[in-house]
Amino acid sequence: MALRVVTLSAALATAGAVCPSPQWLLYRDQCYWASPFPLEWRSVASVCELQAPGSRHVSVHDLQVAAFVAEQVLNGTGGWLGLRRPNESAGWQWSDGTPYDWHDWAAGQPRGDGERCAYLQRGGTDGWRDGDCIVSYLRFVCQTEDQLVTTTEPPETTQPYSTTAQATENSVTVS
Repeated sequence: MALRVVTLSAALATAGAVCPSPQWLLYRDQCYWASPFPLEWRSVASVCELQAPGSRHVSVHDLQVAAFVAEQVLNGTGGWLGLRRPNESAGWQWSDGTPYDWHDWAAGQPRGDGERCAYLQRGGTDGWRDGDCIVSYLRFVCQTEDQLVTTTEPPETTQPYSTTAQATENSVTVS
């Protein structure tokens, strides 16, 4: 009589949030990337898409995200936000179509003097300003949803499974 023990293990799947590359920073469920170069506002969307498909110009809807973008992503350098007025009579709109439900304008801003794009000034603590959309001396921030990655790891313990086999001259019985 022979005894055979077979060990079976179940895989454990875990999920984690990751950003498109190490240059992107994760905050809440979003990833943020600060450009190392300046660009005019209208060109930002296409550069964001090149950096990570589906990414877009940053939109800010609360103080915590505003602080994260200013301090961690832009590191105090300032840059374009994804906020603009399409024309003089229109209201402010986020380029990603999300509601304009929160703002952090600096005192006296927006001025309403034909400057239709919003930016975070160098230092980042004084609030947003409106500026001329065609200037190309400001950096910018791209934003995308985190990517859910599932990894499979073996469990910490295994469950033994055993079976017994008995062999005779003409047959094998497994139980």
